[in-house]
Amino acid sequence: MKILTLNCHSWLEENKEEKFQQLVDKIVAEDFDVIALQEVNQTQGEEGGILDEWYCLNNDTWPILKDNFALALSEALQIEDKEYYWTWGFSHYSYGRFEEGLALFSKEPLLAKVTQVSKCSDINDARRRILVSAVTEKEGQLLTVGSIHHSWWADDAFKIEWEGLEKAFEENQYPLILAGDFNQIAGTIGHELVLNSRLKLKDSFQIAENVIGEATIEGPIDGWNDHNGSLRIDYVFVSEGLKVKNHTVVFDGGESRWSAITMGLWLKSSKEDVLVSKIKQRILVLVFILIAGFIFLQLLSNRRNRDIVGTVTEIHQQRVTVLTDDYQQENGGQSQGDLVFTWERADEFQIGDRLKITIKGPVLTSFPEQATVTKIEKINEIKEK
Repeated sequence: MKILTLNCHSWLEENKEEKFQQLVDKIVAEDFDVIALQEVNQTQGEEGGILDEWYCLNNDTWPILKDNFALALSEALQIEDKEYYWTWGFSHYSYGRFEEGLALFSKEPLLAKVTQVSKCSDINDARRRILVSAVTEKEGQLLTVGSIHHSWWADDAFKIEWEGLEKAFEENQYPLILAGDFNQIAGTIGHELVLNSRLKLKDSFQIAENVIGEATIEGPIDGWNDHNGSLRIDYVFVSEGLKVKNHTVVFDGGESRWSAITMGLWLKSSKEDVLVSKIKQRILVLVFILIAGFIFLQLLSNRRNRDIVGTVTEIHQQRVTVLTDDYQQENGGQSQGDLVFTWERADEFQIGDRLKITIKGPVLTSFPEQATVTKIEKINEIKEK
C-alpha cells in the first residue's frame, strides 16, 4: 500500500500552476493508494463547484467552490485516467481571501467524517483545527485514514488538539494511518506525546525498513520564521503492528518550501479476515446510505421560504453576518452572528441595522449558518411605511 502526505499550500504557492502539475505527475507516476493533503484551499466568493460521483460526502456542510484545490486535482487526475474517491473538510479562513481545509483521496470509497479537534471554534481564527478521517479498504482489509494539520505547542494548543483527536478515534476498530503536518519537531514533547498515546502509534520514519530523506521543511518558512535549519514536522503515524516497507521524503523542500512523505506498507490478511472485512464494509455502506438519506430528507424539509429578523453584526464585501432574534433568545447575551449570506448590495447596510430576511431553500448547518436570501427589508423602513 502506497501513501502520500503533503502540505500543499494550494493556491498560495508561487508558480502554483507548475506546482499543481508536479503533484499531478507525481500521483500518476507513483499510483498512490491513499493521499492526505493539508492547507487545501478555495477562494472566498468563488461560485459553487460541481461535484461528480468520485466525491464522498461527509458531515461537513461547508460548500465546495469551483476553484477548490482538491476538486481541481480530482478533475486533473481523471484527465490522466487516474480516478480517486475524495473528500474535503473546511477548517478556517486564511490569508484574508481563502477558505482552508483538509482533503483525503483514496482508490477505494471513503466513509468520511470531519471532526473539530481544537478548543477554538471561530472560523475566522487559524487556531480552529479539524481532522478529516475516513474508513476505506485495501486488499480486502478495512483501514482508518486521517489527514491532520495541527497547531504549534504554544498555549498547549497542540496538546488540546491531540486530546480531541484521540477522542475522535476512541471507537475506531481498524488499523489507523494518520498523516499530515503536525508542527511538532521530531524528538520534542509534542512528538513524544503522539508516540506515547493510547492510540499506540508508530512513526513510519522510525520503523521503516528503508528511509530516504528526513527533514520536511528547510527554514525559515511561515510559522517557523525563527528556524534556519532542517526540521522534521510532517509525519505518517501507523498503528502498532503495521509493517512499513519504506519512508521517503519527496520534492526538495528547499527554495520551493514544499516537501512530502511517501510510504509503503505491507498488509497481510487471511481469507477469513477478507470475508469479515467485506461484510463489515457492506454494513458501513448501508449505514452511510441511511445517514445520507436522513440528511437529504432534512434538507428537503427546509426548502420552503421563511422570514427571520435579526441585527447586522459584520459586513465583509458582499458577505453579511446577522445575529437572529431567535438565536439570541435561545442563547441570551450572544453577540456573535449566527447566520451569514451573500448580498450584492451589502454596502446599503451598516453594523446594527435591523433586517427582515426571506430565506429560500435549506440552511447549511455550519456556524454561522449559511443561507440563500431572496429578499431583505430594513425594519425601520417597514415601520415608516
